Amino acid sequence: MTYITLEATIKYAEMYLAANGTAMPVTTDSEDIAIRHFTTGDLDGWTFDAGGTGPIASYATADGGASTAVNDVGHGLVTGDIISINDSTNYNGIHEVTKVTDDQFKISVAFAGDDGASNWVKPSTLTAGANAAGEYQIGYTLSCSKGAGTAATVLYKVFVNTTADAKLTIKRVVSGTDTGAMAGQGLVTIAAGDQIFLGFNTSNTDDLTFEYGTIFLNYIHE
Repeated sequence: MTYITLEATIKYAEMYLAANGTAMPVTTDSEDIAIRHFTTGDLDGWTFDAGGTGPIASYATADGGASTAVNDVGHGLVTGDIISINDSTNYNGIHEVTKVTDDQFKISVAFAGDDGASNWVKPSTLTAGANAAGEYQIGYTLSCSKGAGTAATVLYKVFVNTTADAKLTIKRVVSGTDTGAMAGQGLVTIAAGDQIFLGFNTSNTDDLTFEYGTIFLNYIHE
């Protein structure tokens, strides 16, 4: 009799928010902003990065104007990191970074002038390890409040690298001191090295606080 041994492949990732009281600043409406302040949950085959933020001193031309150099002394970013910018004139949105020096990095946006001082945000991310490629079930929950101000229509998004997965986007109106809860789920194909994070896009410039929430991925098959 021949016996076949089957080894179960179990890969998963999770990060969560618990009583976070730090708001995500919003300077420009209707632009994608990455979310940080998460804590690592259970991981197998994946890694977690809490993210961070830093001050931009200035912008300069790079690659003959095809790219933009971002000047920030001691930025701490490495090539492949993902950031969002929300308080510039020409460079708002989600970007992948190429490190130039310890004090400068590039983004793949054509140079359109020096917008002066602003800030970058690196999201909390889950990154797939070398053997973590495959099809995953993904799900997330978030609670969000804005404290005051006028009602805002907020789109909540799951990003794979710099691209939002449209089928995982949720829309909710958050008004006044309301705390809005939302959830989404679906299937996503992951390659080794892919970075997963949450972001949002809001219709006004009131800061948003994401107090509680979880995002998780469960491996299904290759």
